[in-house]
Amino acid sequence: MHSLLLEATVMKVQARSPDEVAEELDLALEIEYSGGFLMSLDVDFIFGRTGYLAVKLKSLKGRLRLQFTRFPCTHWSFSFYEVKHQLHHHLHLISNGRSKVPFSVIIYR
Repeated sequence: MHSLLLEATVMKVQARSPDEVAEELDLALEIEYSGGFLMSLDVDFIFGRTGYLAVKLKSLKGRLRLQFTRFPCTHWSFSFYEVKHQLHHHLHLISNGRSKVPFSVIIYR
């Protein structure tokens, strides 16, 4: 399983009139994802050191808010709105060719 939409609810629709396109739409989604999304960054540290940071999202489960709006400009955003979401990840840092001790405790917890 990669991703699964368990539930979707329309929370808010804002429009000037029923005949016009909505100016704002808020959706509440219950999702479950276990696909293994990977993101990596080149990092510059102080004192001229460089490194490589990789973050792998192993799984994610929870309720999120998906918002589409036209003001102040057309855009969309999403965020979790319940504290009890589940996030499983793996962080890996390489600096000067050496792998560093896992530091997810410093960043996440």
